[in-house]
Amino acid sequence: MQQRAASELALILPRKIERKLREEPERTGASVEEIALEALVKGMNERIDPAERAELYARISEKYLRDAEEPLTKGDFVQAS
Repeated sequence: MQQRAASELALILPRKIERKLREEPERTGASVEEIALEALVKGMNERIDPAERAELYARISEKYLRDAEEPLTKGDFVQAS
């Protein structure tokens, strides 16, 4: 089975939805991307196979690692975390 490449997409959301999307990770410990992905998958009645899900979560982790590099070099450990 051929793997489909994951891609990135920017969304423009109503403020109320964006606020909820940003609050949910504080409550659950999941990332904004994880929350959005799960909501879309559920709302569109789709299923993601485990291999593709693992690839998506790996890409999300890599993004957060890249985002933390600059604050780390500046010694801003709180922001990096």
